[in-house]
Amino acid sequence: MNYFENIKTAISNKMPNFVGSLFIFIIFYVVATIIRNNISNENILNNDKINLYISDESNYSSKNLIQHQIGSFVFYIILTVGSIFAVINLGFNVTTIITILASMGLAVGIAMQGALGNIISGIIISINDIFNINDIIKINNILNDYTIYGKVIDFNLYFTTIYDPLKKSIVTVPNSTIQNNLLTNVSRSKLLIKK
Repeated sequence: MNYFENIKTAISNKMPNFVGSLFIFIIFYVVATIIRNNISNENILNNDKINLYISDESNYSSKNLIQHQIGSFVFYIILTVGSIFAVINLGFNVTTIITILASMGLAVGIAMQGALGNIISGIIISINDIFNINDIIKINNILNDYTIYGKVIDFNLYFTTIYDPLKKSIVTVPNSTIQNNLLTNVSRSKLLIKK
């Protein structure tokens, strides 16, 4: 009987901390959602339901797609920070949590060196607005002497997806490859010629 009484007492003692932690998490969640929506500009992306493989009517900017992904990234960062504060409020050791997170961050950083290069390249491509979705582009590889030609059907922080009408194939190109080689935006070149 004493065992159940002890459990009941422990739950009663921890209940204010639990409610407080839940309140902290909800506040961080609301703030993260507001910031994500402001960064992402959800109206441009039509609630994330764009069919990029079929739509030819308008060219979605790579910058808008990157904004959407950065918004999601910021959302999860804020949510993670909120979760840490909520766990600390429950009485867990702050030093232990920070040590675990630092170890995980180091391991993830080492494992994702190549991915980080693609992310940086994706951001640079987006900021400079080199191409939009539905643009026809040509990538000439400087070292291996091969060419990728086709229509951009998807773009994210890691890679660009191109449909090659000549080979009737879909090619996924790492963003670092695009940044480190010669790229011709055929669609924009045609617009300039028309002018």
